[in-house]
Amino acid sequence: MHHNVQVVVRLPAELAARLDRLVPVLARTGPWSAASRVTRSTVARLALLEGLAQLEARFAAPEEVA
Repeated sequence: MHHNVQVVVRLPAELAARLDRLVPVLARTGPWSAASRVTRSTVARLALLEGLAQLEARFAAPEEVA
């Protein structure tokens, strides 16, 4: 079962504007456009997923071998 958690984050206006500029680009070219409406939240989720993967690759401790 999936449990969604709401996270409220205040963003500088310029960062929100950068997200907004990507909305029409992803709506035209991304695979997400076929599934649903692309919004600022969609772009923020994708940015978080990609950025988190990069941070994990860079800083996460190696998994313990069982």
